[in-house]
Amino acid sequence: MTSTLCRERLPVLAIAILAALPVARPAGRDATSLTKIIEEAGQYVQRFEHAFSLVIADESYMQDVYVQGEQSAVRKMLSEVLFMWVTEDRRWLSVRSVLVVDGRRVPDSAARLERALRDPLPGRESRLHRLAEESARLNVGAIQRNFNNPTLALQFLDPSYQSRFTFTIRLQDREQRVGGVLAQKVIFTEVGRPTVIRDGDADLVSSGALWVHISDGTIVRTTLTLTDRKTNTQASINVDYRRDARLDMWVPSRMEERYSSRVVEDHPGALDGKVSRLNEITCVANYSRFRRFETSGHVVAPK
Repeated sequence: MTSTLCRERLPVLAIAILAALPVARPAGRDATSLTKIIEEAGQYVQRFEHAFSLVIADESYMQDVYVQGEQSAVRKMLSEVLFMWVTEDRRWLSVRSVLVVDGRRVPDSAARLERALRDPLPGRESRLHRLAEESARLNVGAIQRNFNNPTLALQFLDPSYQSRFTFTIRLQDREQRVGGVLAQKVIFTEVGRPTVIRDGDADLVSSGALWVHISDGTIVRTTLTLTDRKTNTQASINVDYRRDARLDMWVPSRMEERYSSRVVEDHPGALDGKVSRLNEITCVANYSRFRRFETSGHVVAPK
């Protein structure tokens, strides 16, 4: 007996740059203190966009797939990841160049990022997009995704995006130690339409939380949740940051993802010829060895 899997599609990342909406009123705890926190976080994010653009890191990425609660596939990838802030579009572009998949080296993968960045011909961003799409095809599971970027949630605090979100400090969310510093948890919910992340013409509303170092606006942790009601798919991305002494800045250290969806399969034994199965994917990525790509055309590893 065989069955055919009908793959459901998770949103394709598409950053929409739209006219700013009126700034949402702060909610929750004292509005003045919340406004100050968001302003400082926005200033920090702008500095981060400049300092972290064209940084490359090593990534160890583990993916586990479960169908109806039983593990059905495992994938481990070792990659180089480029982080680039696209100033013209006001968005992050992360490009994964996969070097090793399940213990096997990917042919012609060495220095692929450097070659794409060094190429003097026009269209560098298009080449990087193609490389990112090629790497996304190596993901396992019935849920397709290509927006697993640890810096994505930071984008929402950029001043050009803030008016599209409400920010709230709940009374129960007291300051806490995260990454060795005192941080305030701030809840965010997207209110602007069209939404920043879309699946074709469908809006995908972002929500989550940010942990902001209260002394200088540094973001030390983020959570992002997306729901696609059309495909009954949910996604969550949680990221922890740490201070990197060599780059002298906070960088992503660990990203945890979870995706779940009901996937319809053809099944001759079912009354209507189809069955619905719960598909879940959990992923963990760890980042290390951060280094900058210099505009002179080579990667410089910090001393």
